[in-house]
Amino acid sequence: MELFLNKNHAWLNPLLIVLTTSSAAFITFELSPSFISSYPIKAAILQPILSYVWIVFWPSLFALGYLTYVEVKNKKTITELRELISGYEKVSETLSENIKELFNGFLYKFSTSKLNFSPTERVTLYIHDGSETFIPFGRYSSNPAFAKKGRHEYPDSVGCVARGWTDEWHFYQSNSCPVKEEEKYLAEQKDMYSLDKGTVRQINMKSSMLCVIRLDVRNKPIAVIVVESINTNKYTEDEIKTTLLTQQEYLAEMIFSLKQYIPKPSTAKKIEDM
Repeated sequence: MELFLNKNHAWLNPLLIVLTTSSAAFITFELSPSFISSYPIKAAILQPILSYVWIVFWPSLFALGYLTYVEVKNKKTITELRELISGYEKVSETLSENIKELFNGFLYKFSTSKLNFSPTERVTLYIHDGSETFIPFGRYSSNPAFAKKGRHEYPDSVGCVARGWTDEWHFYQSNSCPVKEEEKYLAEQKDMYSLDKGTVRQINMKSSMLCVIRLDVRNKPIAVIVVESINTNKYTEDEIKTTLLTQQEYLAEMIFSLKQYIPKPSTAKKIEDM
């Protein structure tokens, strides 16, 4: 019964109010003697109807009262559920924050032990949200300027992440200096990654070398790793690709196992701001 009332509350509530109010107005109503004498036919029709108004009033009143009870009960349940959901959201945020630290730790160890990082390098993990967006969910650089948080989400249609996402592997060495040959560098970024000048100028690490490798699990792409350096000759393509391939499967499986705890962009923003 409660399920029926919940589903049909929108039209039942106003209907019962109208029935209860209108029938209450006539439940004690009596035709005047003058009306009966002046309109005997109308009186003969109305008197039986008025005598049975209670058949509408009492059931309507009872139903309205029960509907009100269900509504109050639901509001209490909704409040309890909101509190419960709020608690679960806090637990989920804590788990996501801890998992992010796990990925940060992995990138730190990988960068220092396998990639021989200096302050000119950075590595970032971008996880695809299954729609059209990447979520940065792990970053390491010993250079505080390069380790800074960037945007909370990135489109999968532009930039180096888009190239790696599409091609599975992407390697780039710039032919121009982003400082001394800025216009040439900006044109290069536009041609290579469809990035406009304003966007490139806002990037705090203008890389002269970068590579992107896609991570797949069971033939499904789920993320990319981007390794960057402001030193054009930090790695050769074969060297960096071989090193990344040794960790590709392990990291992909780790992401796949923990993906349910990796937040969407809106939640990721909260975690980044903590």
